[in-house]
Amino acid sequence: MIEEAPGPGLVIVAGGDPVRLRPLADTVYKPFVAINGLSLVARHHMRAENAGVSPTIVVTDVRDPMASHLAGESSGRMLHTVIPGSVRDKIVECAARFPTWRPLLVALGDTLARVD
Repeated sequence: MIEEAPGPGLVIVAGGDPVRLRPLADTVYKPFVAINGLSLVARHHMRAENAGVSPTIVVTDVRDPMASHLAGESSGRMLHTVIPGSVRDKIVECAARFPTWRPLLVALGDTLARVD
């Protein structure tokens, strides 16, 4: 489990219907498809850590083995959790679970937003 530490944290909202990447993404969410050896989730996590933003939480709609695998390889600085509902529901829930992570950075695909 990630310790509560004051400072910025990153929430990566991952999941959804991989219509445009079929059949490549039939068995894995789009953010976990490796492109040139790294998935979008891994890239977001790596760039955030290099910028001093840590930890990272990856949120999916269902338990995803790829997310759990990436989290397990992150030396405890990445967590995978399941929060059903809309993107807004996921962000609100993460903000409530981790109140000391401020600002809370949210990555949704290739978009990054800040929640104060």
